[in-house]
Amino acid sequence: MEREFKHLFTKETNVKNLPTKKEKKKSFPRLFRQTKKSRRKKDYCEENEKGQKKAFCIMLSSKNKLTRKEILGLLPKAKSLTGGFLLLRSQQNKEQQLKVGVSISKKILKSAVKRNFFRRIVYRLVSQNINQIKPMLLFFVINKTGTRKEIEKDVFYLIKKAGAFKED
Repeated sequence: MEREFKHLFTKETNVKNLPTKKEKKKSFPRLFRQTKKSRRKKDYCEENEKGQKKAFCIMLSSKNKLTRKEILGLLPKAKSLTGGFLLLRSQQNKEQQLKVGVSISKKILKSAVKRNFFRRIVYRLVSQNINQIKPMLLFFVINKTGTRKEIEKDVFYLIKKAGAFKED
């Protein structure tokens, strides 16, 4: 072994003969990394201005989410509306702030990953349109599973039916 590296320690050593360090690969956040075998559904990702695909990660702030006490207080008094896939319970909010909650039973979807996926869809829609919705307590219960587009249509339909959109 000493014979192989002996030439590296002599005075006649050129810089070209020295072994080089491997360059580090640039690491990107997981959401922007693209692999050839992506298991995500096509409708789960969106493209941004640069053409990079990105998962839906816009979440509603914790100030705008219903707590357990608020949900339990909301259930007996709330106005109930049903759509194709969702049930909406709504009530005016005394605090003048929009609060939203989403519930999906384990009987409907066994996998927590899938339940969270549908929950994120509803939260994303509300967070994108938060300025257009009146300050109310909205509690969505998902009764059936469907595609993302069907759930989106149902959310907007129920919010309009509840009269929660602001009039311009």
